[in-house]
Amino acid sequence: MNASACIGMRYHSVFFQTILNGNNFILDYTDPSTGKIIGFIRDCGGLDFYSGRMLQLQSGGKKTFDPESITGTLRENRRYFFTYRETGRKYRDFISQCLK
Repeated sequence: MNASACIGMRYHSVFFQTILNGNNFILDYTDPSTGKIIGFIRDCGGLDFYSGRMLQLQSGGKKTFDPESITGTLRENRRYFFTYRETGRKYRDFISQCLK
């Protein structure tokens, strides 16, 4: 939660990074149109924010992996403010209590 930046690839790491931190970059290996990660990003309204913070690994080589670009993006320290109705607040509160 207090990390300065996160990189996630597995669904649950992306989920927790997004709701707890928000300054993350996603390496998505799931299906680019129907996968769990893109589905979650759609559900929480983050498509615009994550358009430059997500690398679709199944894109058929259309986008190359550029570590400098990823670290530069994360250095901006822009955070996605997770708003998934009341659910986001409940997740944050629950996890905060568990981490105490």
